[in-house]
Amino acid sequence: MDQAELTMKTVKNLNVDRVTAAIEADAGQALPGLRDALTEAKSGQVAQTHSPAQIAERRSRSVACTQAVRKAL
Repeated sequence: MDQAELTMKTVKNLNVDRVTAAIEADAGQALPGLRDALTEAKSGQVAQTHSPAQIAERRSRSVACTQAVRKAL
C-alpha cells in the first residue's frame, strides 16, 4: 500500500465532527466551510490528487525555475 492509499483510507475513516471541533478549538474560532470541506474530502470529492513523487518533482522544478530567474537578473 502506498502513501496516497493510506492517506485516503485515513480520510475515509475520519470523524468529521470530532476533527472539526478539534481544529476549531485549536484555532480559537469557528472556521466557516471547514466541516463542508472535510465532508467532501471524506466522500472522495477532490479536485485533484498528487502522488508523493509528483509533489517532489514539482518542488524541484520550482527551485530550479527560481534559480534560473535569479541568474538572469
